[in-house]
Amino acid sequence: MLRASPWLSLAALLVACNGGIGVTDASSYGSTTSHPSTTSPSGSPTTGDESGGSGSATSTSTSTGGADGSGSSGTPVTTAPTSGPATGDTGSSSVGDPSTGDPVGCVDVSGDYGACDLFLGYGFDGTSCRGFSGCDCAPNCEHFAASPVACASSCAAAGECNDAAIHAAALAMDPVQVGSFCDEVDACAVKDSEANAWLAELYPGLQCEGGNFCKMGQPCVLQFAGMIDAGQWQQLCAASLLPGAELYCVVLRGSSVVFGP
Repeated sequence: MLRASPWLSLAALLVACNGGIGVTDASSYGSTTSHPSTTSPSGSPTTGDESGGSGSATSTSTSTGGADGSGSSGTPVTTAPTSGPATGDTGSSSVGDPSTGDPVGCVDVSGDYGACDLFLGYGFDGTSCRGFSGCDCAPNCEHFAASPVACASSCAAAGECNDAAIHAAALAMDPVQVGSFCDEVDACAVKDSEANAWLAELYPGLQCEGGNFCKMGQPCVLQFAGMIDAGQWQQLCAASLLPGAELYCVVLRGSSVVFGP
């Protein structure tokens, strides 16, 4: 009986052991060579391919559970932007009286509402009504208005008036006040502008034409010859509180009658 050479047996053993080492044909492994398998919280092996696509540059995938904590793997997770409004429902749609959009009273809402661009509404800044932007209208949401006319009317009813916006022109006498006589009271506005529309809301049938004293726009007649009574004064004050208001009491005749407030 012939004995096999020990060297031949050793060579055969080495060939048998090394048969599976150094395989470079990736087709036998699918995509696992580029997407290593991981184990999900449930214990089942998963791969990055299970997300169903290559995804986008703004998304990342995770195999440790879905964004909702459900434990699914390979779900794309997109990082939310870190800038912009913190919320989307705290702006002008929820200010003032929910049924009318009018502010509750007249409160100076000047303050810092954050570095966001969300429009919060129109509020009184201690001098006039203007638009405010920020991240959240709190703690003054109820004091913002959906329109400058609503803000101005509410504040005029509360006794606020921007006297610096009401000027005496021609032969009229300062200060213009309750009891002042004017041949007419004009407010200045550019035709078809927002300011024109705001004034027309306060004074239906408003007519704007010509131009004398206005620094911008043309005069719109709010009141014709007569003395300013308390009711008219409140309405003029509302007009004076609108953004960029410019009003004139005009007296063109040689005499005027002025009564005290």
